Amino acid sequence: MATNEQQALVHPPRPHWNARETAIVLSLGLILLSVAIDFMVDEQFDWRAFLAELPPNIMGALIVFWLFEFAYSRRQQEEQKAQETKEATEQLKRDLIMRMGSRVNDTAVSAADELLERGWLRDGSLKGVNLIDANLQGANLINANLQGVVLGGANLFGALLAQVDLQEGRLGRTNLQGADCWNADLKRAEFWLANLKGANLERANLQGASFLQANLQEVELSEAWFSENTELPDGTYWTPDTDMTRFTDPNHPNFWRPEPGSVWWYR
Repeated sequence: MATNEQQALVHPPRPHWNARETAIVLSLGLILLSVAIDFMVDEQFDWRAFLAELPPNIMGALIVFWLFEFAYSRRQQEEQKAQETKEATEQLKRDLIMRMGSRVNDTAVSAADELLERGWLRDGSLKGVNLIDANLQGANLINANLQGVVLGGANLFGALLAQVDLQEGRLGRTNLQGADCWNADLKRAEFWLANLKGANLERANLQGASFLQANLQEVELSEAWFSENTELPDGTYWTPDTDMTRFTDPNHPNFWRPEPGSVWWYR
């Protein structure tokens, strides 16, 4: 059996003409076409007359050539500019996402604001990104698509997370005190050792989420959605008979507290 190199020698690939070569061929074709037309129209073909008219014909062919050349060059410039703009945009997006993971609050929040303004918080650009230890206190992340984002140890104190998509998010040891997670999709998210004291989880989707050793004191859970694989702070799983006030109301006779020494230990 012939190798690829042998086949290439026998059947070399056909060359592809570029715009310049096409223009040259068209120009020459116009000249030959004018000759053919004159020959077909006038049986007494006059070479002297043809040669006299040849310069205008060549000029017309050159005009066609330069028109093609101009169009080709302009298209190349536009494509190059579009590519440069795309690369610059992608670089800006990467820089903003990196800054959003900063431990400096002003840096992280300003980056989040610009990402929100440009629509990159909602278009999936942040799916699965690493924002460990990010200081996003008070950030506006409303409607953000943060599926699978790693926010371990992050500070989201008072952050606006209403209607955010945080499915399968990893928020172990995250500070979510007072965060507004109204109608948020937190399906299968991990909140191990997280501090959600005073957070609003009204109408949030908590199906399959894990709150192992998490602080749910004073958390608003009205109309929240649970499932039988939602893990509660004490390591048990939610059932339709579960009394969630045991985790949210400090005045409950059986109010649950973590073991002393927890990362978020409170009085």
